[in-house]
Amino acid sequence: MWSSGASTLLERAAAKIVANFNAGIRTWALIRRNHYQSIYDTAVANIQYLVDKKGRLNEREMKMKPEQRTALSAIVFALTPGTTTGKNNLSVFSHTNGGHAIISCELKQKQINAFDYGRGNPIIGSEKSKNSYSLFDFGTSNHIDLKINGTKFTGFDFESNTHFSGSIEGNSISLYDYAGEEIHEFSILSQSSVIVK
Repeated sequence: MWSSGASTLLERAAAKIVANFNAGIRTWALIRRNHYQSIYDTAVANIQYLVDKKGRLNEREMKMKPEQRTALSAIVFALTPGTTTGKNNLSVFSHTNGGHAIISCELKQKQINAFDYGRGNPIIGSEKSKNSYSLFDFGTSNHIDLKINGTKFTGFDFESNTHFSGSIEGNSISLYDYAGEEIHEFSILSQSSVIVK
């Protein structure tokens, strides 16, 4: 038999354990609620960032970045039959923003290795099927799907979640960005071939 004093101590200890347990449950519930509230607030902020006051998508945030379009035009040019051989440093002029960039493109077997000197990052990829390519742009850390059919091309940019299409005529590339509903024109001003050993 426990003495009355010992029983009282045990009851107090048990009551404290139960109280701490209940407090722990309440604290955990609060943490979870705050965690999910934080996720919810972030999602709402992102949606508000992409949607204007009239409830329309903010196209300025959804269309492809200018530097990415320029690099893509060089890669498309390099992949089009009869335009380049081996490794080339392409000087690309953008008629949209009036700037130019140097993009190196190396095509070896079914692998694509490009480097955007303006952004300082590589773009790599491979041929998934005939004339269909999967690219990865390290500048945006996202994939680009590209398909070339003669002098026409189509694709999808996962970074901006938008489709694009275009055509090549000589040294000129025309690219249509569906999100911005804009046509962007590029010219290959020069190319210097490098022998691949």
